[in-house]
Amino acid sequence: MQARAERSGLLGAPKMPQADLGLKGSFWMGTGEGVAVEACLAAADRIADGWLDIHALRGVDLGSPPRWNRDPKTGVEAPLAFGKTLDCGNPDLVGDIEYLRQPNRHAHVVTLAQAYALAGQRRHGDALAEHIESWIIACPYGRGANWSSALEAALRLANWSAAWQLIGGAGSALFARHASLRAAWLRSAYEHAHFIRGWLSLHAGEPCRLIAEAAGLFLGALTWPHWPQAREWRASAKRILEDAPRERPPPAALEPLLACLVAGRASREWFSADFEAHLEGLLDYVCSVMDAGGHVLLHGDSGELRSLLAAGAVLFHRGDFKLKAGPLDDRTRWLLGARADALYRDLDVEKTRLPVRQSFPESGTYVLGAELDAPGEIRLVATTGSLDFARCRQMGLLPAHPSLFRATALPLSDTTTRLEGVTLLRLGRLLNFLKALAADGEPLPQPAEFERSLPPDTDRRELGRRLAGWFLYDGRLRGVTPEGEVYAHPVDRGLAEGFAEILPTLRIYPPGDRRQDLG
Repeated sequence: MQARAERSGLLGAPKMPQADLGLKGSFWMGTGEGVAVEACLAAADRIADGWLDIHALRGVDLGSPPRWNRDPKTGVEAPLAFGKTLDCGNPDLVGDIEYLRQPNRHAHVVTLAQAYALAGQRRHGDALAEHIESWIIACPYGRGANWSSALEAALRLANWSAAWQLIGGAGSALFARHASLRAAWLRSAYEHAHFIRGWLSLHAGEPCRLIAEAAGLFLGALTWPHWPQAREWRASAKRILEDAPRERPPPAALEPLLACLVAGRASREWFSADFEAHLEGLLDYVCSVMDAGGHVLLHGDSGELRSLLAAGAVLFHRGDFKLKAGPLDDRTRWLLGARADALYRDLDVEKTRLPVRQSFPESGTYVLGAELDAPGEIRLVATTGSLDFARCRQMGLLPAHPSLFRATALPLSDTTTRLEGVTLLRLGRLLNFLKALAADGEPLPQPAEFERSLPPDTDRRELGRRLAGWFLYDGRLRGVTPEGEVYAHPVDRGLAEGFAEILPTLRIYPPGDRRQDLG
């Protein structure tokens, strides 16, 4: 309903109240004594010269000013259509969406702001101003791929928050040279927060996504408290964040949660003791499963996790985290500010015992081995299986026999790409739904042209039929939001279209049928 109203023009860009700059935003970021100044300035020089690294691409020239709606990988220029219904999974329309989105998150703007904070060089400030102003002009509210996702808006707003603090906030000298920048940036920050609040992924079932969205909203509300709405943004985001650690999200959620804890403490916006205890418990887990070389299998970039452990060491006064994290890194110095090095040095590691814990029964994880955390350690991180599965069995939600599971084997190998694997999983879910239809004697849905929206109260089974029919028509896998808006999933087009082509030729058996031949 909201998307249809916005798309039709009934709800345009939000009207921003007069900003009360007398309400000072909170600052928590700053330069630590050990920051590698020359490396930071060199990185900022490269950005100011127009070069960015984007995923696997090195030395990408985005243009001057950058072409923010163009995919740097394929050269496809995404249209400025209504963002929430734009088919971002269509490479013919937007190119490779991951490559388009990466520079639009504006992490590189933080690098420019860091360099400006360190040396005050005009070229870094001017490059930052050009990137912010040109983005605001090129990406009007609600239009294009850069307004298609609350997550992307939240990541951008979090980076803007850091950059705003580092250049000195509303009183920055940069605004004297760029007269229109402050007003434009404030307006866009307001629009970002409004957009995120209206499109939070409350029903998506993706905890990391929702945490990142809430974190961007929380940090934005603390940085720019200049409007009455900021109080509600902060409160709603904080409620989501408070609940997050109790659900034991994966380690990828640690960075936004720690950033919000630091910002909250600096702003006297205190989180509960329960929140902090659960967050410390997540760091316990990372510290315990990390091997002697600092690696954490299947949990992302180990360097990032060591950096988060270093921040956790200071925040929770944990010498064992410090011992595992190693030397303090610049990422932590910027987050914790000027006293980061002194606080880190003061942490005692003499009486530290590693590993911190070897048993995590709440997640069914155990750390086994010999000479753990020594150079020649033997380490096994073992899991007893999914606790969700055990809980479903206790509640009587599982079929009586394994043959009754609606499962589909996937042909994965060491050469299967991540996108191919995700596509196969989505195709497996579709096939399982078709098996359920077969169990009730229903035929394969007829191919049909897709609709951009459906009534929000549409029956789930009817939704499944519609999605299946659309897939059989054009080979695109789609989903529907709780508001009834249709969106496309990013998939491997060759796999999806090939399956759509052969699906009508297959005989689909219901769950429990012992015959294995689908042809």
